Amino acid sequence: SLVRSLASGSPAILLPHGSAFVSAFGACDGHAALVLDPAHDAPTIRSQLDLASASVVFTQTEFAHRIPSDRLIVLLDHVPREAQVRLPGALPRRVDLGSHVGLAVEGERDADGSEASVLMWVDGTMLRRLSHRHVMSSDTIGERLPAVVDDLLRPLLRGESC
Repeated sequence: SLVRSLASGSPAILLPHGSAFVSAFGACDGHAALVLDPAHDAPTIRSQLDLASASVVFTQTEFAHRIPSDRLIVLLDHVPREAQVRLPGALPRRVDLGSHVGLAVEGERDADGSEASVLMWVDGTMLRRLSHRHVMSSDTIGERLPAVVDDLLRPLLRGESC
């Protein structure tokens, strides 16, 4: 069901920057993830999910009430031990993530990155995409990017501390 949802639409991440965000980004399995701002209200989140055709949302319990009931929700309150998957119209299901220790992720300092999109966000009414190469690059100075790019993703993908 999670795999089917990713196959039928884009993933979205509604999380603060931290280990749960990194876990969600990794779980997107190569699909470009829509980054949602936890400060946004439910109508804004719905319109952004619709614009990106997002079918699954990685989040935490405190933000789940803002997500439309027709989306698959993956709650990451207990990462890296477990997640809870909420399918529309079904009972929640606990998933053992198999990791009971901290998450270790390493980036590539010498890699240029690919042109594949890894990140999406809504800028006004436009859906914008950012490639892996663009995230790795320093050529984005002056661009309006989601804060998570500089705060978390760029250092992570470059193998730096974050």
